[in-house]
Amino acid sequence: MLDPTTNGYFLDERKTPLSILEIREKFALDEFVTFVKATDSLKDLNKLKNKYLDVNSYICKNLFYFVIDKENTFGEKSAELVFAPQKYQIKDNSIANLNFRIKNLPLENQDFKEYYNERLKNISNSSEPQKTNIENMLISPLTY
Repeated sequence: MLDPTTNGYFLDERKTPLSILEIREKFALDEFVTFVKATDSLKDLNKLKNKYLDVNSYICKNLFYFVIDKENTFGEKSAELVFAPQKYQIKDNSIANLNFRIKNLPLENQDFKEYYNERLKNISNSSEPQKTNIENMLISPLTY
């Protein structure tokens, strides 16, 4: 997985670049994985792991579930695929997150309150997203 936002990627202890699912599995099993920037020297991976603890933690929390476009095209979005644990309630989590943001919104960011309230209303009136089996991410893409 290449992360263009941070100009980096993730490696295991053998300096092998990892996919999103491999990164997720290594974090889950508490195995060695670390973020590295494209310009970093790979001489001491343990040093890099300590240097990038914040990035590793940030990415780790984002690997709990994935939402991707069903079709990656220009223009309007079509359906999304949600890869999440079957009993995890995305809608409930989103509602709790927005309520927390609204309750703890700093005074200097009050202009976001209307936006958050609108999102809260929309999510509250929607149904729980249908989940897709994570194993589907291992299947080769369809070719036409």
